[in-house]
Amino acid sequence: MIKKAINHLKNNFKIYLVVLIFFLSLISFITLSYAKYSVLETKIIKTSVIIGDTPGFDLNDTVLTLGRITNTNGMSRSFTLKNDYNFPIKVYFDPRGNISNLLTFEEYATLEINETKTFHVSANNNINASYGEYSGEIIVIIKRDF
Repeated sequence: MIKKAINHLKNNFKIYLVVLIFFLSLISFITLSYAKYSVLETKIIKTSVIIGDTPGFDLNDTVLTLGRITNTNGMSRSFTLKNDYNFPIKVYFDPRGNISNLLTFEEYATLEINETKTFHVSANNNINASYGEYSGEIIVIIKRDF
């Protein structure tokens, strides 16, 4: 009788242990998933370009202006980001507005602790867009890198 009760307690302990390990694993998975996909910071870089007959420069410091491009030439500008976090980050770029199809740049990059990186944005009329002004913004999304 006592052996039967002890075996029953051992079996219940095993079940409780498996359930506990399952819930701890689930909590760890949810925590890591949230940390991986949560956004640390978002920056908005306003940008514009004009498509016309002649190329031209615009050295505006407040907007990422790519000047005037033609159907045969493009224009590039750059900006710098520094990782001030105490862990590596991943930087994603999401273009918005009617300029988005004219832009070429890295989709994402990884920056180590204290790393500074220069990113280049180019505008090219490789879609034969009509003459005019195109504008929008590049959303810079910063996430923790795992």
